[in-house]
Amino acid sequence: NILNGLPKNAIISSLEIQEAITPLIKKIIEEIKLVLEKTPPELSADIKRKGIILTGGGAGIRGLDQKIAESIQLEVVSSENPLNCVVNGIEVLLQNFEEYRSVLISPDKDY
Repeated sequence: NILNGLPKNAIISSLEIQEAITPLIKKIIEEIKLVLEKTPPELSADIKRKGIILTGGGAGIRGLDQKIAESIQLEVVSSENPLNCVVNGIEVLLQNFEEYRSVLISPDKDY
């Protein structure tokens, strides 16, 4: 509440939420397209073959995977456990650090 600074309950419809996030979703799709345009051909072939997996909180937005798939003409699915993907990936990285070192640390820089 702006008048007293205290939290206030409000009822918000799904249509209002959709209207609020639609411009953001369009921006996400445009960014995905830009990344795909800049992707090297060998990686692009893998993406076309395997598709894209959504992770993080946005993967829980109902219909987002279908909207992106329609826009970029590729298969898009949400991860089974999207909120834990980053943490799980870091766990794998730390357990196999030497294997991933060359793609994580540039040999041209002093660390």
